[in-house]
Amino acid sequence: MKKLYFLIITLLVIFTGYIILTNIAKDYNAEYNINGFIINEEYNNDLKNYTFFIEYQDKIFPLITTTKYTKSRNLINNIEKYEEEAIICLAVTINESLHPICYQEDELIDFRLIPKFTSEIFADLFQEYSNKVTDNYESLKIFNYLDNSYYIWNYKGYYYLNAEQQRTFKLIERDDYHNSFGHKINDYLITPNYDQRFYFDELLVFSNKNKELRSFKLGEEISYNSYYMGNYGDDLYLVDRKSQKQYKINIKRNRLQIIGSESKDGSWYNNGWESISISKLVNKEYIFIKDQIFNYELSDGTLYYLIGENKVKVSLNVVDHIVYTHEDEVYYIINNTLYMFSLFNGEVKLIENYEWSFNHLNKIFIFK
Repeated sequence: MKKLYFLIITLLVIFTGYIILTNIAKDYNAEYNINGFIINEEYNNDLKNYTFFIEYQDKIFPLITTTKYTKSRNLINNIEKYEEEAIICLAVTINESLHPICYQEDELIDFRLIPKFTSEIFADLFQEYSNKVTDNYESLKIFNYLDNSYYIWNYKGYYYLNAEQQRTFKLIERDDYHNSFGHKINDYLITPNYDQRFYFDELLVFSNKNKELRSFKLGEEISYNSYYMGNYGDDLYLVDRKSQKQYKINIKRNRLQIIGSESKDGSWYNNGWESISISKLVNKEYIFIKDQIFNYELSDGTLYYLIGENKVKVSLNVVDHIVYTHEDEVYYIINNTLYMFSLFNGEVKLIENYEWSFNHLNKIFIFK
């Protein structure tokens, strides 16, 4: 009886271990063929995403999804081809979800930029948004809010607006045209006290959650010859070239630490922490590098969505600069208007501000 009991326990442990091991998410690469289309399927366990590269007529049709991991492989169920003159589109089905991938001539292009495919073949995937002004506040014309809150610099503070309210927050007395050191970290929007002309030792901290403004006295004089390296968790990292110091600033706890100086190496995040000399940090901008699923690139006024080495054009307009990215969303300025593109929504017109016609680097902060 004991032997039988031991055997049953052993088999249960082996079976349980097998189930756990076969369901643990792990990197993999698989190649298969559907209707003559050669598919390379990859899973990245660090980023939790699938990437597909489909080969057809010497072209690569790329696709990224964040579908939940499954132990199954060969996830593409079906591929249909639509071809007309210089346009080729593949309609890729994964778990009953349709993903169009299109070429126009030899250029990958978002399917919503091809009118016929938007209005006819993929009409069910097209989201309609207003191209007319739906609201006004001060000098701003609002077309769509998209459930966001926007903070727009007005030289002395911010215009705050969302679908429910609009307000103005005055922070300083003296005009500052660029707000070069305004910065967003988690729920906080921070702005130096620009009334301090040659350096600042005070940050004006605004909480998006409770709409409260407070002062953070740094206890250090920081010059305007500085730059932000990036955020990590609740901490913001800043390099002051003039004093040759690196600071770690915790906005939530009102805490500032000197973590790099002439006598002590600083830190840089490059998909992992690295020591780096203060002379390097001072002589060149070292911005934090973090791998992410969705990446965008602005090249000679053209905005692209990047998938591996492939570039997908997402706007037909000449883009001035990228304002902000969040997951698959990218916000950008065209002339005097803020736009957003996402894989779900396509390109959406948001806010027009005549000031951006001649000062398009004016800071805009977006909270989800």
